[in-house]
Amino acid sequence: MTAASAAPAFVSTDLYRIVQRYQSPEEIEATHRAYDFAAKAHADVRRKSGELYIHHPLEVARILADLHMDVDTLCSALLHDVIEDTEYSKEYVTEHFGLVVAELVDGVTKLAGNHFTSRTEAAEASFQKMMIAMTQDYRVVLIKLADRLHNMRTLGSMPAEKKRRIANETLQIHAPLARKMGINMLRKELQSLCLMHLHPWRYKILRKSVSANINHNQTTYDRILNDITEALRSQQIESSVFLWEKNLYRIYDEAQKFKANKYLSNESDGIEIRVLVDKTPECYLALGAIHQLYSPKTGKFRDFIAARKAYGYQALQTELITYERQLLKVEIQTKQMYQVSQYGVASHFRYPNSMTATDFSKTYLDRWIKQVADINRTNSSPSEFMEDITSDLFLKDIQVYTPRGDIRTLPSGSTPIDFAYEIHTDLGNRCSYAIVDNRRVPLSSQLKNGATVRIYKDPNARPQPNWLNSVATGKARAAIRHWINSRKDGEFIALGKQLLDQALEPYHADLETLKPEQLDNTLKLLKLDDSDDLLSHIAHGDHCAKRIARRLVDE
Repeated sequence: MTAASAAPAFVSTDLYRIVQRYQSPEEIEATHRAYDFAAKAHADVRRKSGELYIHHPLEVARILADLHMDVDTLCSALLHDVIEDTEYSKEYVTEHFGLVVAELVDGVTKLAGNHFTSRTEAAEASFQKMMIAMTQDYRVVLIKLADRLHNMRTLGSMPAEKKRRIANETLQIHAPLARKMGINMLRKELQSLCLMHLHPWRYKILRKSVSANINHNQTTYDRILNDITEALRSQQIESSVFLWEKNLYRIYDEAQKFKANKYLSNESDGIEIRVLVDKTPECYLALGAIHQLYSPKTGKFRDFIAARKAYGYQALQTELITYERQLLKVEIQTKQMYQVSQYGVASHFRYPNSMTATDFSKTYLDRWIKQVADINRTNSSPSEFMEDITSDLFLKDIQVYTPRGDIRTLPSGSTPIDFAYEIHTDLGNRCSYAIVDNRRVPLSSQLKNGATVRIYKDPNARPQPNWLNSVATGKARAAIRHWINSRKDGEFIALGKQLLDQALEPYHADLETLKPEQLDNTLKLLKLDDSDDLLSHIAHGDHCAKRIARRLVDE
């Protein structure tokens, strides 16, 4: 395909029809120029499926255009494989499309695998490179997510083993990243495609069961939707009420967790309905009207409008029992809340006039980007960096409060140590004890949603190696590991001696009073050279001081 033939081809694409709706003539021309160049750079190259390679970057750009992303993002999407797969350099892209586009393209470009010892090592280094680029411009991740989505849509021509590897990687990294960015419409499709490629037969059976269930109960569903619409209209509430498409991956995941007596039915899985209204007060009026219509289940109401989720998600959630004893799950939002819940940090591109809700999600994103930058500054290896970042992605969020009432969002399973590092690295390094809801608790205790936490620090306190077993956040883990690794040998030995002497106290002993043969036997058993070697291993967390103490005093 030549540049000359690419021009009319671009005009006939879905991408061109979409950008015409919101881009200026100058921006359309820039997008057109990027398409021409990408078509020239990938000329005559074909994908595994046999189609011309240019269709891939074109579809990646179209996915982003559906979000109404800016012209730099679309140009970068069209060019995202140019540096990696063609003879054109980053300098060439900079010269012809500007530094911003070149940096975005470079951010999603994988590192060359020649000097890596394994595919895993190359993937970890490329992931770190992408996330570092994200700290400068978060649009890098949006391009990568669109790239992965199109790859997942076109995995059919790949060998089965490669399909499974890519699908597992998508579940571990890309779907959680989409969730972190608040782009739930994208996350949902990624998860569904992963299920389809990992378990194609189960996926077909589940999709068929869900479809049959909808067809069988369509009359009931229509009546429920009509009853809710009429109940809201009687309260002068204009609304949009519709059946929500179930997430097949979530159904499958829950079935795997509760295998016994799990089957698809209205009683076990429920009918999911969305109610959209115009203004926030109408959400609460709609809730009252629906609760008068059906019987609400005790303890199943959640107000995420007054206490929104971290990335800006807001809704009222309630569960009810209909007259036919069917479980009904209802989510009530304003139209603006719905936009944010589906498009997250990208919603201010798609809906530029909805700034109130999107500002909150952008603040959350900025805070996460800062954490990524902090983790990177600890000089961790690519494997440690990837572990620290991905450890946060899978966990659900909880919200805890500072003594001043400020909200801090942490992954579930977090401890006061995580909270201290979330406030400031120095507070984490010096934290001595914690008061949670007016009670002193161990630093290793898990925090509950809504808790108020106060951290007390001590100038003489130091991070302990065993903290690595307690923390849930990548930021805390990276900071503790950095502090440990930056200590000199002498400091490690002194720290190890302090930990071992503390462990020996209950036995009324210390390192100096131990019998030489007891120490020698322990060193021989652990294959260590001398006592300094033992103390250094204890300080690093390689050996537990309490277990060593029991072994040393055991006659």
